[in-house]
Amino acid sequence: MEIKEKIILGVLAVMVLLGGTKAVSAKNIEQDAVVNKVDSIMVSDPSSVSNTYNWGSGTSSITDVYKVKFTLTNTAYVKVSVNSTVCYDGLSALGSLKNAKITTLGGKQLGDSVGSPNAGITTDEDYVGYYLLEPGSYYVEYDGKEDNSSYSENSAGKVTTTIEAQYVNRTGNVSGISSKSMISLTNGKTSYGYISNLYDEQYFAITLDKTSRVNFNMSIADTPSAYTPSFSYSLYSINGIDYKEHIKQQKELNYDSFDNYLLGRNINFTYPNSGETGYVTLPAGTYYLKISKDDSWGVNAGEIKVTPNVIEENSNKNTNPVVKTLNPPKLKSYKKNTKKITGMATKGSVVKIKIGKKTYTVKVKKNGKFKVKLRKKLKKNQKIRVYAKKNGYKRSKTIVFKVK
Repeated sequence: MEIKEKIILGVLAVMVLLGGTKAVSAKNIEQDAVVNKVDSIMVSDPSSVSNTYNWGSGTSSITDVYKVKFTLTNTAYVKVSVNSTVCYDGLSALGSLKNAKITTLGGKQLGDSVGSPNAGITTDEDYVGYYLLEPGSYYVEYDGKEDNSSYSENSAGKVTTTIEAQYVNRTGNVSGISSKSMISLTNGKTSYGYISNLYDEQYFAITLDKTSRVNFNMSIADTPSAYTPSFSYSLYSINGIDYKEHIKQQKELNYDSFDNYLLGRNINFTYPNSGETGYVTLPAGTYYLKISKDDSWGVNAGEIKVTPNVIEENSNKNTNPVVKTLNPPKLKSYKKNTKKITGMATKGSVVKIKIGKKTYTVKVKKNGKFKVKLRKKLKKNQKIRVYAKKNGYKRSKTIVFKVK
């Protein structure tokens, strides 16, 4: 066992790396590493823990499950880098490993896989995954070699796993709505929180002594550029009344079809990563601002900051406007083996179409028609969930269509 000690930003950091494999049977090979604080997750050569495992040949090695166990003493941004030389007779296209993933000790996968779930981990290619994890222990898990016994049993090589961590000095939600997990909001003051790959929600709480007009200035805060968080948000009263429709995000984009209730940073869509919501008039009481993962994207963990702006009113009358509910969209064509959906909806509205984990957004034309091109062909019995949104209206009900 090798122990290294370094002083980083005035903090004593201790690295522990256990070399060699434990005396356990095949299919359950495990090594341990303790990860330490580093200056930045994005620097070229940070202080980190690197683990190398010699993956041998032979029939039993095909289905070996190799795990690198690492422990975080604080909440941290984590960068996991993977490189493999496992190959068959020097051919990089053969003998590759199955994909690597980050899991809890109980086996739950967190975030996206490190490599490609379909193509595996190819020889001498670098794969990187980014995560925001709570304090505790986790695995980088490799689930064996590719399942082609004609060459897998003869393939061999080294697997190198490098784990880097940058600690997050914030408090955050771990258990939903409870007095211990909500972050208090005060008029004009900024509060910080985060959403990790382990927990999907973050709650902020604000208490109003009188009927007041309230808006929220929200932004993605101090999150490394490699992360592309995408969050949705809602506002609830202590009695469960949803005020979401009254706090729409101000328009900042060139697209008419963006979601008013998304805040984030994404390479494909320019959702606002900061800005003020519209004002909503609320009676005296306690309210919860709920920030949630938007599961349309992969690396959707990161930090967020919120500043409330409260203007007290003399009247106790609730001045929230009454809004009409939008009619749900109708689909005209959604046949199996096609990559196109057409339908009708209220002109000027935005239609959201969700198929599995993928969500499509389309603006309805003046004639009330819309058309969406899909990435994959529709399959028989696949469910299509559709709803419409429009400024000044309450969003429509979600309608479910089944491909025949």
